[in-house]
Amino acid sequence: MIQTYSDLKRCLQIEKQWYFEWYTTKKKKWYFRFTSQHRYEIWRYVRLLRICEYLLNSNGGNPFKTLALWWYERRRNRLGNRLGICISPNVFDEGLFIDHIGHIIINPYCKIGKNCHIHGNCCIGNSGQSNDVPTLGDNVDIGWGAMIVGDVRVADGVIIGANAVVTKSIVEPRSTWAGVPARKVK
Repeated sequence: MIQTYSDLKRCLQIEKQWYFEWYTTKKKKWYFRFTSQHRYEIWRYVRLLRICEYLLNSNGGNPFKTLALWWYERRRNRLGNRLGICISPNVFDEGLFIDHIGHIIINPYCKIGKNCHIHGNCCIGNSGQSNDVPTLGDNVDIGWGAMIVGDVRVADGVIIGANAVVTKSIVEPRSTWAGVPARKVK
């Protein structure tokens, strides 16, 4: 959870490396920004998400921070609607990396650890039968179209394959799961 400005700077620096490691020159960075490449647009969303987290957690009743929070939330929501991403503040720990634009919906009560990698078109939330939501560990890689629903715990370093549906807890760290319902494949 981002509480201070130094936490915000550290988190943004870590995540910016994920998105811009493939920029080799300043000229290319300008080109990708000008042409609205998908990774640049996703980075803008993640940056706004982290700023909203900082303003929400460090507000303390400050009217200027409240106004700034509303401003950044509006920008984040408008960009998220355009990209198809719906993530609430304080869900992800540092190191969030979204690889593709696609419908990504995360329940606001989920807790997801550090260095989560999402490939797009994913849903992480409750099962509809109860309000219990998933908890994911650190270094989890979620494939394209995967769904994680219900009161599920996912261990550290787990890889969830494309279009997998996880409905039961995964307690074995550094394992690979795929299929409907998800089964261990490696």
